[in-house]
Amino acid sequence: MPTIVLNEALYSDLLFKEALTHHDNRKVLIDFLATMTEFSKEYLESVDMDVRYESPLTKTKLKDKSFRSDIIIKFDNYIINLESYSYFDELSLAKSLSYIFRIYSTSLDRGNTYEKQESIIQINIVDNVKANISSRLLNTYAIINTEDLNERLLSDKLIIKFYRLDKISSNSYNVSEKELKWVKFMKAKNHEERLEVAKGSEVLMEFNDWLEDYLNDEETQKRYSELDAMINRNTGYFFGEKDGVKNNQIATAKEMLKRNMSIELISDITKLSKDDILALIEK
Repeated sequence: MPTIVLNEALYSDLLFKEALTHHDNRKVLIDFLATMTEFSKEYLESVDMDVRYESPLTKTKLKDKSFRSDIIIKFDNYIINLESYSYFDELSLAKSLSYIFRIYSTSLDRGNTYEKQESIIQINIVDNVKANISSRLLNTYAIINTEDLNERLLSDKLIIKFYRLDKISSNSYNVSEKELKWVKFMKAKNHEERLEVAKGSEVLMEFNDWLEDYLNDEETQKRYSELDAMINRNTGYFFGEKDGVKNNQIATAKEMLKRNMSIELISDITKLSKDDILALIEK
C-alpha cells in the first residue's frame, strides 16, 4: 500500500501548528506576529504569551458545534488566532469566520463590561483558494459601513487577514518586503527552497535549521508515520477491501475535516458525496 507523503511546507497542518507553537521558537513566533500585525517586536517580547494549538473553542451551550482552532495566542487584552488551509473554499471561509466570531463571543468573562472585550485578530494562511475573496496576496477585513467605507465598527476589536499563498507568483504585491519573505517561506516546499527565501534573515535561517532537525527527528517521523498509517488504514477500500467501506470513508472524512481540508478534496479521496460530508459537519 503506498505511503501518503506529508507536505513539508510550513503552512501544512501539523508542521504549522507544532513548529510555530514550540517553546524553542518563541523568537520566531514573535518575528512572525510583528511582521503580520501592528505590534512591535519590542512590545511582543515584553508580554507574557499563552500559546496553544488545537485549542477547543468555548461553547455557549451544550449543542453548539465543536471547533478546534489551529493556534491561539493570548496576551494582555488580545487574542490572535492563526489558521492554515492547504485548500480554501467557501466552506473553509465559513469555518474561518465561525472561529473568529466564536472566539469573540466567548472571550468576555462573566461580570466584566463590554469595554473589557478582548481584541481578536485572525490571520489565515491559505492556498488553492476557491472562495470568493479578493485576488490580492493580502486581504484584510473588518466590519464596515457599506455606505461609507471609511466608517468601521469595532475597528479595534475584530480584524481578519488572509494571506494568499497562491498569489505569490503575481507581480503586484500589497505587502511589505518582510511580509512577502514570510509568505514565501511558508510556501517553500523543502529545506533548500526555504534556505533560498531565508537569506538575509537571521531568524528565518535559524528557523529553517530547526525545521530540518525537527522533520528528521525520530519522534516526528513516528508521529507522521502514525498519521500515514491512519490514513492508509481508513482508505483501504482503494485497494480492494470491501468490509466496512462506508465506516472507513466516514472516519477518513472526519479526520480530513479536522485538518481543514476542502469538501472537494475530501470527496475526491473518500468517494463520499459532498452532501454526505456536509452532513458530518452539521452533526
